[in-house]
Amino acid sequence: MRYFHFLIAGAAALAYVSVATAAEPANPAPAAQTAAKPVAKKPAAKPLQFPDLGGVKSWRAGEKDTIVYVQGQDNGWYRVDTYETCMKFVNDKGLRFITEEIETGERLSKVIADKYICTVIEITKVDAPPPSQAAK
Repeated sequence: MRYFHFLIAGAAALAYVSVATAAEPANPAPAAQTAAKPVAKKPAAKPLQFPDLGGVKSWRAGEKDTIVYVQGQDNGWYRVDTYETCMKFVNDKGLRFITEEIETGERLSKVIADKYICTVIEITKVDAPPPSQAAK
């Protein structure tokens, strides 16, 4: 009978240890590792606008009707992407390049071809316009 009590006590102890270790994680991470690390945010680059180029010296049509390449006063070239198709409306007056301030205080550049106003999505510095495009 003693042997039987010993087996029961041993089985109960083994069951207790099994339950206790199952409740704990296998490799608990130190508190410093589990804390969320702050993600370094890049400061948002201010988008280029036509006044940043010192004005537009010349321009060339892009490979799509929504693209125009402009040369700033620094002689650098910039690709201008617009939301609307603009280049197919160019007439003998050429293009106008304007920047307006909107209600939120942000600046918004636009390309005007004839009576069509095209909102600029982005102005990006490029090495040069595509060589196949004729100068205007």
